[in-house]
Amino acid sequence: MKTVYFLLLTLFNLLACDKPIQSGIRFTELSIVQTNTPLTGTINQNIVSTIRVSGPDLCYRFAYFTVNQQKLLADIHAIGSYPTEPMGCAQAIYNKDTTVSVPATTAGKYVLRFYNGSQLFKSDTVQVN
Repeated sequence: MKTVYFLLLTLFNLLACDKPIQSGIRFTELSIVQTNTPLTGTINQNIVSTIRVSGPDLCYRFAYFTVNQQKLLADIHAIGSYPTEPMGCAQAIYNKDTTVSVPATTAGKYVLRFYNGSQLFKSDTVQVN
């Protein structure tokens, strides 16, 4: 009897386990189409660049930036989200103006490199004093 009870309990647990929750969105890189970065900055203040990102239709949304900074060099990618299920997305270009901040902890010439995928879109240079 205990064995049957144990088997039924095990079977119930296997069938009742939570299934993975699907968020309904995926992440992908958005295109950077414009940047506006100051020419100069101040030590211990962030360099703030205004960036316009773009997606192929209106289901895309800006999510975040990845910033890989090594000393005075920062590589920046724009990440967006889009739905995993087919939807009736308006066939217009998605554009969003947003900002990215890069810490400037030492004096020098900072180079912010903006990428679309593996392609360099633009480099902005900021002199930090």
